[in-house]
Amino acid sequence: MRKPAQVTREISLEEIKRREREVRDAGEKRRLMGIRLKLEGYSVSEIMRIMPVTQCTLLTWVKNFNESGFEGLVTKKPPGRKKYLDNDQLEIVRKWLNDGPMEKHDCCFWTGAKLVEAIEKEFGVRYSLNGMYDLLKDLNYCRKVVKTRHHKSDPEKAEEFKKNFRVWSRQ
Repeated sequence: MRKPAQVTREISLEEIKRREREVRDAGEKRRLMGIRLKLEGYSVSEIMRIMPVTQCTLLTWVKNFNESGFEGLVTKKPPGRKKYLDNDQLEIVRKWLNDGPMEKHDCCFWTGAKLVEAIEKEFGVRYSLNGMYDLLKDLNYCRKVVKTRHHKSDPEKAEEFKKNFRVWSRQ
């Protein structure tokens, strides 16, 4: 037969209540409430009726609290997807971006598509164009677009126009 869940960690009920009031995370607040109810003397079946939770979940909360204290009840962030490039490879990409494209990459400036090609050649990892833009954003780079000038434009006339331009106004 399974041993009943007992909170073995020495902690006051007031400390649990204080922590319960301070915590913002709903999941952590629920786990603290379960521990508080157990300390107040409620049985596992009573707690299961008060706050819809399974016996297994409640026993896990008690076990985690007994082993790690409040840290055992904290909601942990899921790890997420594994990155395609490791930190060393990301540093190489960062160096490419800072130094500008080299002759071996056969381009005069970096574009998302050219970076996709270069990373695939260098590391054997294929990014989509949107994935590349997400990577650049994660590396704190922003997209810059060159403003082109018409071949017949005259920079001197443009400056003169800017100086003499009057904004229309009502009189």
